[in-house]
Amino acid sequence: MRLFAGLPAPPPIQALWADRLSRLKRSGPHASWVVPENLHITLKFLGETGAHRLEEITAALKEAAAPFVPVALPFEGVGFFPHERKPRVLILRYHRDPALVDLFGRVEDRLAPLGYARERRPFEVHLTLARLRRPWPPGEADRVAADLGTIPWPPFPAAGFVLFESILSPAGAVYIPLGRFPEKA
Repeated sequence: MRLFAGLPAPPPIQALWADRLSRLKRSGPHASWVVPENLHITLKFLGETGAHRLEEITAALKEAAAPFVPVALPFEGVGFFPHERKPRVLILRYHRDPALVDLFGRVEDRLAPLGYARERRPFEVHLTLARLRRPWPPGEADRVAADLGTIPWPPFPAAGFVLFESILSPAGAVYIPLGRFPEKA
């Protein structure tokens, strides 16, 4: 099983992306576009994991989620990884709220003893919109970012997270929820 913990994007954000995505697919640059229902903020990518480990992972994630207080994350702009000069991944940035950063740290702390390596990069609060398989023509990244920046993206309500199984296929990834944390989220 290929697993990750993430905060799924709410329907208003998915709907805005669905509307713009249909236009980008028709006239935008070539990319591997993320379908609206797969939008999420990743807390932790666990990778290939045996099903026999689900119980201990679930217990660790329950502990990590227990003190979490919901927050609304304001939209902060459109960007690229690794950076704008060499765009490989198109993203929406959201506020790096201390409560969410704390949750990220607790998830890392609870999963490290189970053998999941800590993330070396700083936690970036973002939604991945596309992966660029090849470089876009000059100015195209700026044009797409400016266009997406005109959308009134609503705050991202972070009330909890989900443990997902990611099943890869030629048609794209399918995410299957395996658990919600906290359970009432």
